[in-house]
Amino acid sequence: MNNRTLGTVAMLLAPAMLIEALIPGGSEMPFVVGTASMLFMLGSFCSHIGLWRIAATGRSWWGRTVLTIQLTLVALAFLFGLFEATGLVGDENILFTITDIAWPLSMLTMNLVAITAAIVGKLRGWQRFAPLLCGLALPASIILGIVTGAGMDSDLVGYIFFGMLAVFWGLLGFVVRQSEAEMVPLVAPVRSVA
Repeated sequence: MNNRTLGTVAMLLAPAMLIEALIPGGSEMPFVVGTASMLFMLGSFCSHIGLWRIAATGRSWWGRTVLTIQLTLVALAFLFGLFEATGLVGDENILFTITDIAWPLSMLTMNLVAITAAIVGKLRGWQRFAPLLCGLALPASIILGIVTGAGMDSDLVGYIFFGMLAVFWGLLGFVVRQSEAEMVPLVAPVRSVA
């Protein structure tokens, strides 16, 4: 799959959580919540694979590690959506808890990806800020909930948070989609030591 396709998929799936919030009673239906989470995380995974392919965080040990951690958390968060939608694992199960925690943790660790990408400088101009916007959506929503006294459970803060996710992650998908010309191989060639 090329970056054009990865970015397009990411852009199309970025609004999944907002759509879930806009469905009347959607947040009360495990199938809707889980499906929206899986779709959103699939788009996020596509964006991260695209960032890996263009070496947005560099090819150093740290650059690869930070994206590997992020991809792992996104995969675990995807599993949360699967468990939520299907009921395969009950919410009292430790696996459910781990995958549930991976969802917000992946949002927060996106800031490490963003800072690393900014330092590496592979993304230029306004594109450099796309990963940072993605990483700031959750902290900004938490602060908004505290400042307004509404908390994260309020509909208003939820709509704003999911709206930010839709716009910012869609923007990151656009950055990945536009990066095709800069692409490097996903796996570095193996060199023999003679």
